[in-house]
Amino acid sequence: MLYVTSGNTNTVHAYTINGADGSLLPVAGSPFASSGSPWGVTADPGGQYLYVTNIGANSLSAYLIGSATGDLTPVAGSPFAAGDQPISLAFDPARRSDSPFGGVTFPYSVAVTMGP
Repeated sequence: MLYVTSGNTNTVHAYTINGADGSLLPVAGSPFASSGSPWGVTADPGGQYLYVTNIGANSLSAYLIGSATGDLTPVAGSPFAAGDQPISLAFDPARRSDSPFGGVTFPYSVAVTMGP
């Protein structure tokens, strides 16, 4: 399976990958709705859930991945509040229940020069 975010359309595209030639076939129902400029995407280590950062909505969307088809079903309560402009995420390799994933927020700074 391959999942790709589209920030302009607030969607997640899902594809199956042809093992023989690498071509892509859209999954039925794709693209799937997300919110606020989806950006980063990753699946949990077990391949059951897909998580998407929404940089424009300061949130994280969570989906159940269909085991037979790869289609996406939003998890109850999704999207979830996240830090300021989340762009990526990573799972804790130890899979501790108190820390299922970590996020990285978009760092920025502003410099202002006044006068001539």
